[in-house]
This record gives sequence, C-alpha cells and structure tokens, in this order.
Amino acid sequence: MPQAMDALSLLMKDHDLVKDIFKKIESSEDEAERKSLFEQFMDEIAIHERIEEEIFYAALQKLPNARADVMEAFEEHHVVDMIMSEMDVEPNDEKWDAKFTVMKENVEHHIKDEEEKLFPKAEKLLGKETLGKLGAQMADLKEEELRALDEQAEEEEPEETTRKR
Repeated sequence: MPQAMDALSLLMKDHDLVKDIFKKIESSEDEAERKSLFEQFMDEIAIHERIEEEIFYAALQKLPNARADVMEAFEEHHVVDMIMSEMDVEPNDEKWDAKFTVMKENVEHHIKDEEEKLFPKAEKLLGKETLGKLGAQMADLKEEELRALDEQAEEEEPEETTRKR
C-alpha cells in the first residue's frame, strides 16, 4: 500500500499532471488527440477542484489569516470553469486556441499563487498532522471520483475499461 500523501503533496501532484496535459495539448497537432487530452484535463480539474474546495479550502476557510486567500482561490476556480464552459468549439478552431491559452494562463497563475502563497501559509497554520489527515480525506474522495469516471466510461464504451491516467 503506497504511503499516504499530505494535502499539499497531493495538490502539487495534481498541478504537475495538469501542466503535463497542457504541454501535450500544445505539442499535438492531431485534433482528436487534443480533444481527448482536453477531456482528460476537464476530468482531472473537476476532481481537483472538488477535493480542494470541499476539504482543503474548507479547512483553511475557518482560519481568519487564510480566509481572503481561499476566497480568491474560489474565484480563480470560477473563472477557469467559465472559460472551460465556453470551449465548445473543435480544437482546430482558432477560437479554441485563444480560449485554451487564456484558460491555461489562468490555471498557471492559480497554481503559482497556491504553491507560492497559499500552501506555505497552510503549512504554517494547519501543521503537518492536519495536512496529513486532509490529504487522506482528499485521496479517498479522489479515488471515489476516479472510480465513478471509470464506471461512466465503461457504460459509454464497454471496450474501454479504465480511463487513461
């Protein structure tokens, strides 16, 4: 059984995965591949936002010294979600590239803010033990969400039994 990650390590691992997906999208010229990668990004970001908002931000929001940072992070999630909801054109459309670039820049800004400001503050305010407990809760919820996506993919395409991760 793998060693449990604390909340910050889990979130940074998600950040690295998202940045990797972005690189793959940008380097691909195949429309179907870009579309598939973007769908993977949407799945990953939805799960990431859920575990972050419901568990990590919820714990931080209770602390007066972190409340403003958490509120900003919620708003940054909202902006990215709005841009993603408008990306209903095909990846070969010039509007798609422009929207993707703006969304990517917003996500990268959010990641930088979290990793440079919010995470150090969380480490100081919450401590290692609490971050460990939050990480375990987040990992459990993430696994539950991934299983649900796998089940949904099986129902839609029976020949594909698991998602690409």
